[in-house]
Formats: sequence, C-alpha cells, structure tokens
Amino acid sequence: MQEYYILVRSITYAQKTACILRNNGYNCKVVRRPKGLAVSGCGYAIRMQKQDISSVCTLLQSTGMPSFRVFGTPDGHAFMEIHCGP
Repeated sequence: MQEYYILVRSITYAQKTACILRNNGYNCKVVRRPKGLAVSGCGYAIRMQKQDISSVCTLLQSTGMPSFRVFGTPDGHAFMEIHCGP
C-alpha cells in the first residue's frame, strides 16, 4: 500500500499541517519520522495513505505552509521524494 510522509521543520508545523489536512477531509496522522527516511529537519512527519498527493501539496501551498517535503513509499523502507509545485 502506498504511504506518503510529509516532512516539516518542527512538531508544531506537523500538528498544524495535520489539522489543515483533517479539516479538509484528509485522513492523516502525526508520527515519528521513519528511520529509513534520513533527511534533515525535525523527527516528526505526517503520514497519509492512498491520497491524491498533488491536491494535498496544492492545499498546503495555498495555506502558506512553510517549506515541506513529501516522500512516498510502497513498502515503508524505500522512499522517493515527490516534488510539489514550482
């Protein structure tokens, strides 16, 4: 099953991002960043499954959410960065 992880720069932004997504009908959860996803930033991410990730990116950009990165994984081990927007 395809999962997506949205990485933000702090736990506060992770909580705000999850709130925005939930208020717009997306099912998501704030989780610890997976160990296989070794990138800089805070140790938390927003996990989503089976979503139209391009609409999620558009929503977050329209709310003025500061920089975030999106990674997808089919198995929870191999991660691929998904580029959002310009």
